[in-house]
Amino acid sequence: MSINAAVKLSSGQTMPVVAFGTGTQWFSNDQGVSNANEEATLADSLHAALDAGVTHIDSAEMYKTEVFSGPAFQDYLKKSSKQRSDFFITSKVFVSAGDVEKAVQTTLDHFGTDYLDLYLLHAPFLDKAGVTKSVAEVWKAMEALVDAGKIRSIGVSNFAVQHLESLLATARIPPAVNQIEVHPQLYQPELEEYCRSHEIVVTAYSSLKPLASKDECKDILKTAEDIAKAHDKTTAETLLNWNLSRGLGVVTTSSRPERLAKTLNCLSFTLDQKEIEAIAAAGKGVPHRYYWTEAFAQLEYKNKSNNKKSTLLLLCVCVCVCVCVCVCVCVCVCVCVCVCVCVCVCVCTCFVFYSLSSSRAKERERESDLCVCVCVCWPNVHTLFEHAQM
Repeated sequence: MSINAAVKLSSGQTMPVVAFGTGTQWFSNDQGVSNANEEATLADSLHAALDAGVTHIDSAEMYKTEVFSGPAFQDYLKKSSKQRSDFFITSKVFVSAGDVEKAVQTTLDHFGTDYLDLYLLHAPFLDKAGVTKSVAEVWKAMEALVDAGKIRSIGVSNFAVQHLESLLATARIPPAVNQIEVHPQLYQPELEEYCRSHEIVVTAYSSLKPLASKDECKDILKTAEDIAKAHDKTTAETLLNWNLSRGLGVVTTSSRPERLAKTLNCLSFTLDQKEIEAIAAAGKGVPHRYYWTEAFAQLEYKNKSNNKKSTLLLLCVCVCVCVCVCVCVCVCVCVCVCVCVCVCVCVCTCFVFYSLSSSRAKERERESDLCVCVCVCWPNVHTLFEHAQM
């Protein structure tokens, strides 16, 4: 069973799930300078991918290749019967996030278009680029460009769950896409599930990284090769499909014409759950993040520090609660003891009072009996006394 070639975004736009990437291996130097051969190769590769049926182009200001890929796209349109509307162009902003409107206009000029289909905030680590604005402020500027019609959909890249939570708390327009590094060595099911639950489409870059680390990833490649043979596909197509079969989009690239011609072959089959889990299991033994490693390492360290602080705070709260409970218990015990003592005193007092009352009652009863006895006996004694006198 083949995979749908496009997915509908929360913005209402339809995005092709396979994109030709103009980054990574196409990076220019820090000054954005590339030699003629690199420029020509990128142009030829882009044209070959578009000829193969790819309609999604993925770029970014950070790659410093839009100055080449943009004109190459314009040249292709001039020679093709297709229109701008037949293609989906994604770009990303990072270094120029402080002035998003200017950055977008630069990209539009390079591609010779008046709108971008998707615009991503390249990473949440804006301080690394020297950007003083917050993610929320940059996002607000991106939302304004959607309102202005220069961008059809907006999204993010390299965002973890905590970054998404923070953004969603203030965003007027939620992100439609989160483009992240995903391959068997960096499988992020929790992040994927979070995005899915918030209608954020996940697009994977670097799906083929295991191919570049054959010694380290021999188990992954062996598993992928076996599965590929079962489907009569290549290992590369299988690794791409590993992401596609789980509902992700993919960004891939190549400079080899024979591979570019078969770019969309990864859509012609679907891995079952057992095959997906087998590749994931093979990658667990060799975890590796290839991009933004320092930023994510710092984020992890910060999270661990915060967790330690939270744990310590929770421990302090628990100790305080326990102390309060103990004090309350002691107070209650003391109160109970006091009550018991009071009750005992009252009971004893009542008993003594009752005893005294009973004794007095008996004494009064004895006095009464004596009086009765005297009253009864006295006439008889008096009579006897009179008879004795006679």
